[in-house]
Amino acid sequence: MDEPTAGLDSKQRVIVRRLTENLGKDKIVIVSTHIISDIESIDDNIILIRQGELIENGTVDKPIQKVNSGEKKLENLYMQYYGGNKNAES
Repeated sequence: MDEPTAGLDSKQRVIVRRLTENLGKDKIVIVSTHIISDIESIDDNIILIRQGELIENGTVDKPIQKVNSGEKKLENLYMQYYGGNKNAES
């Protein structure tokens, strides 16, 4: 699913996240999104891709240990890799 909650109101976002969680119990569901709260709430495993290369793969807890500054949370990891943070790896 590509950006499944983009443009939805809060109630609709919850419905889509629950649907995705339920589908993921016995199927692989691939979600592409920039909405970090969606990733944190529905995903067991994450894959981060930058310029066609796999840069992170694992449970949310594993990659966030690589956050260089600030609180160890997924949003800071995202900014580190994609947001132009001065600490981002090249």
